[in-house]
Amino acid sequence: MVFLSALLMGCDQQAQKQEADKEIKKDTLKTFLSKKTSLKKTLLKKEFVRIYNDNARFIAGLKSKEGSDFSKFEKNQDWKQYTAWYNNTWKHIENGQLQKIKSWSEQELVFNNSAIVSQRNNSNTESQSPTIFYPFSGADFLYATTLFPSADQYVMIGLEPVGKVPDIRKIPDDFWENYFLALRTAQDDILTASFFKTKYMKVDFRIQELKGTLPILMIFLARTGNKIITMEPVQINDSGKVVESSFGKIANHQFGQMNGVKITFEKDSKQAVDSANLLNDGENENVQKTLYYFSIDLSDNSLIKKPHFENFLNNFGGLITFIKSASYLMHQKDFSMIRKSILNHSSIVLQDDSGIPLKYFANKDPNAIEQKKWFELTFYGAYKEPIHLFKNFYQEELKKNYADTAKIKPLVFRIGYQTITNKSNLMLAKKAITK
Repeated sequence: MVFLSALLMGCDQQAQKQEADKEIKKDTLKTFLSKKTSLKKTLLKKEFVRIYNDNARFIAGLKSKEGSDFSKFEKNQDWKQYTAWYNNTWKHIENGQLQKIKSWSEQELVFNNSAIVSQRNNSNTESQSPTIFYPFSGADFLYATTLFPSADQYVMIGLEPVGKVPDIRKIPDDFWENYFLALRTAQDDILTASFFKTKYMKVDFRIQELKGTLPILMIFLARTGNKIITMEPVQINDSGKVVESSFGKIANHQFGQMNGVKITFEKDSKQAVDSANLLNDGENENVQKTLYYFSIDLSDNSLIKKPHFENFLNNFGGLITFIKSASYLMHQKDFSMIRKSILNHSSIVLQDDSGIPLKYFANKDPNAIEQKKWFELTFYGAYKEPIHLFKNFYQEELKKNYADTAKIKPLVFRIGYQTITNKSNLMLAKKAITK
């Protein structure tokens, strides 16, 4: 019956694919509902633009869905080798690291409780799911969705440019080996050590289809069992609103423009991955979610020229902020503005020790009234000292908190710069609710 339905829809799918191909070539989209986009969840569903999902599955090393134009490339030996590597690597990380994180999240982060998700998705009202804010993220959608699977909206910010939608059809056949080698190099650290290293942005930039974060974002969306509906180039304007842009503009990267991409996606219940399914019980496959990635320099020197960035954050309610492997930037005076913004706009912060120093949550700074709202700090794992590269950011106060081991909760997975499980740490900070 499924096969018959696929045959009947074949012509229609081919027509949709041809139209989507034109959009890729023109580097533009026509799927915006209005000139200005709202960060509030809309009840109107986006129309599926198949070419994006087909691209994502192919560069993720996943077999194409029936009717895909990419199926003819799956006989290529370079793709087969890349796929074999990825399937083996993914099986290892999913059955180990990611499953541990998923189980921990369900227990410790109550807003991920599947019963709450199910109740929200079955209601007739607009979703009240909090937004996950992930500054200094790079392309790390993998950890964002694994820790916060029930979120309807993710806002990620990094220095890396958005780049362009990769299209394997534009790469010469004799260059495929280098292309897939570059993809492996770009992902190796996040898959084995839980963070990206700077070499991620130093891949062979002769491969134009690999520039920016988009290829890795697409791969992680596909590998975590999602179906990409559409991708839209966006910018944050002078009023702090997210507005339509073009792939041509965001590809010509300039930090002052606050370029970004909006990806609409949903859970793919028919994901053909030969490994465990990370879909939570009660999570609705039909709910369209949103991922924003913006390329923004978050230093004070940059943000002081962008007062509209604060207006952008005002579009949200209480953010749930996630910080890891952030190079201890917010320990330094040159990143005081983003630190204050996170403390002001967040209702919950989950971070490793590379995030905001503990003293800013401890209600001891008389000049920071907003910090006195933080009422509950929970510590996980272990803290001795930062890795050697960041040894100057040792926190004596944090060490004292970890000294009372009876109050420290276990952390059964590695995260951040510490590559050994029993040396990793997380802190969960909650803000008091004020009426």
